[in-house]
Amino acid sequence: MLQATKDIFREEGIRGFWRGNVPALLMVMPYTAIQFTVLHKLKTFASGSSNTENYINLSPYLSYMSGALAGCAATVGSYPFDLLRTILASQGEPKVYPNMRTALVDILQTRGFRGLYAGLSPTLVEIIPYAVYIWHL
Repeated sequence: MLQATKDIFREEGIRGFWRGNVPALLMVMPYTAIQFTVLHKLKTFASGSSNTENYINLSPYLSYMSGALAGCAATVGSYPFDLLRTILASQGEPKVYPNMRTALVDILQTRGFRGLYAGLSPTLVEIIPYAVYIWHL
């Protein structure tokens, strides 16, 4: 870790530690909004009431499924930002994309809209247990 820190600082300066941070921040907002909204709607549907006190009476299975589906919906809704964050943070020198806009335009031109969702399947497999765990803390 120390060697990577030195390399990043030597090659890119202090700004290199924040590469990919803007799309990461942009990803958090829709992810959280979608996850909370979908979770509330699913638990309301499952419990038959929008009163959050009734959510505690849900079976563990329904609670698990609600959390998993909310996590999946949030992931699908915010995945393009995650993809852009990963691309910007992992590119070496020389940089292929100087900024998020350039990366977005290139992906859309070369791979189309579907290119924004490249790698979504393994991310969904990973998010299900994570989303369930978070909502059961």
